[in-house]
Amino acid sequence: MKSVISILFLMGVLSTGFSQQQKNPEDIKLYYRSSVAYGFYLHTEGIGGSFKYQKHASYKDKRFYSVEFQNLKHPKQEKVFNVYDDNAKGFYYGKINSFTNARFGIGRQHAIAVKEIKKGVQIAYVYSGGFNLGFEKPIYLQVYDIDANNRISTQRYDPSVHTMGSIYGRASFVNGLDEITFVPGIFAKFGFNFEYSPYDEKLKSLEVGVAVDVFYKEVPLMYNTYNNQYWVTFYLMFEFGDKIE
Repeated sequence: MKSVISILFLMGVLSTGFSQQQKNPEDIKLYYRSSVAYGFYLHTEGIGGSFKYQKHASYKDKRFYSVEFQNLKHPKQEKVFNVYDDNAKGFYYGKINSFTNARFGIGRQHAIAVKEIKKGVQIAYVYSGGFNLGFEKPIYLQVYDIDANNRISTQRYDPSVHTMGSIYGRASFVNGLDEITFVPGIFAKFGFNFEYSPYDEKLKSLEVGVAVDVFYKEVPLMYNTYNNQYWVTFYLMFEFGDKIE
């Protein structure tokens, strides 16, 4: 009888010890209800930034709302300089408008490999879609004004009037802000997210994927060449943020 009691006592001690080991605060993964993330990304036609609010449906699934801003360029644009003036500034010859767009989206992220240890990596696929709002702004340049003894003046770029030799360089970005045209559209994205933060309460990840931006009309960026109504781009994004219990 004494041996049975001793064995039961020993099992109880071991069980308590094991339970305490399991409850080590460093090993407990808390369940987070939501998270916020900020991102910066490079894509094949420019750069962009993002904000994302995520609701955690489960430890594998997140549903999110996002806002992104990015610029989109024409694949043929190329910076040039006036070779007749050593002080000239660079500009894009033939570029008549710049184009920036805001994305307002909703999406889902699903983990296909959960991070089990602090130095691990969680792999998930992510997709989203929503509304696009483009901002088409005319280009202004600094040009040599023949009627004013070749003094430099700021004018809206007109390729039929402003030749390469008559252009000094780009003008300030604020020129033309009051002439912005809004171009609505839609977008869709798909990618893979690699989360690697060593802290459960923090979010740090890399995301790679493809995006499609479609607008209701062709956007005139370059003079006397084809212009796009839609863009297909590949992106690489770095995200960081916080999880909320």
